Amino acid sequence: MVAAALTGRFPLTRLISPGTLEGGDVLILPDRVVVGRSARTNAAGIAQLAVALAGTGLPVYAAAVEPYLHLLTAVTHLGQGVLQAIEGWPLPSPLADLEVLRVPPEEAYAANSLGIGGHVIVPAGYARAAALLRAQGFDVLSVPMSEFAKADGGVTCLALVW
Repeated sequence: MVAAALTGRFPLTRLISPGTLEGGDVLILPDRVVVGRSARTNAAGIAQLAVALAGTGLPVYAAAVEPYLHLLTAVTHLGQGVLQAIEGWPLPSPLADLEVLRVPPEEAYAANSLGIGGHVIVPAGYARAAALLRAQGFDVLSVPMSEFAKADGGVTCLALVW
């Protein structure tokens, strides 16, 4: 159903088995794509994505995810060259040149936030993470996520942005 909706709007490429790629492992920045190796994304899937994006000029880098479910569980790009990552999680080298706001481990769920322009959509109930974002000049929009969190779903899991 999603593929049908996107056909005609974007070029589509299908992964070939044994390649696997989960959207929650894909961090898209203006000048690169960083993909987490996880239980749902493997090296073959990352390699196929790199081939699919070769004509765009966007290099694709692989990154470790452990101990988190997906890359976007540990780090998200908020825009304006700013990342939000869980404190203590080692930032992959392809992200080392960006500014990083570190979310305290007890508020790790809030690291999965969605930046849109000067706004950031954040799970409700994470005051310290929200304060970090406000101090950086972002307008924080808190949304209730408790039911989605029960299934390991985060803010970026609910977004289809193009």
